Amino acid sequence: VDSSGTDVGNIFIGRDAGYNPTGGYNVFVGYNAGKGDGTTKSAGTNVGIGAYALLKITTASTAVAVGYDAGGDLTTAAGSTFVGYQAGKNVTTASNNTFIGQNSGRVAVADAIQNTAVGVDTLYDLTSGDNNVALGGWALTNVTEGSANVAVGVSAGTMLTTGDSNVAIGNESLKSGTTVGYNIAIG
Repeated sequence: VDSSGTDVGNIFIGRDAGYNPTGGYNVFVGYNAGKGDGTTKSAGTNVGIGAYALLKITTASTAVAVGYDAGGDLTTAAGSTFVGYQAGKNVTTASNNTFIGQNSGRVAVADAIQNTAVGVDTLYDLTSGDNNVALGGWALTNVTEGSANVAVGVSAGTMLTTGDSNVAIGNESLKSGTTVGYNIAIG
C-alpha cells in the first residue's frame, strides 16, 4: 500500500485482483481482475468484476468492466463501460465508449471514441470509428473505421465497414452496403 495516502478506499477480492495498481477507490473482484503490470500507477475510481476484467489497467479512471475479460486490455482510457463476455476486450486507450453484450466492441482499440453498442457482437470490428450507435445483435458488427452511424435492429448495417453518417432502422436494414455514406434505410 502506498504510504502517501493515495491508495484509499480500494476493495480487491480474488487471486491477484488489484495486484499492481496504485490509486484509490477501485473495486476489483475476480481472478486477475484489475491486476495491472509493474508499471501500473494511479488507476483510480474503476470497477472490474469477473476474471481478467480490466486485467492490463495502468492509469485508467472511471472505467467499469463486468464480465470475463471485459475491458481486459484497457490501459489508460477514461469513462468507458464494458458489460459482457469480452466486451471491449481490446480497447486500450479509447475513451468514453459503452459496450454491452458478449463481444460488443471486442476489437475496438485506441482510436475508437464515444461509441455505444448494445447486443451480441455489436461494433465487433471497430478500430477507429467514432460516435457510432448500434442497438441489436450484430448491428454494425463489421464497421472498422465508420463514424456517426446509427443502427437499430438485429443485423442492421451489419456489412457496413467504413461508411459514415448512415441510419439503419429495422432488422437487417442497410445490410448489404459496405462503404456507403449518408443513407437512411428503414425496414
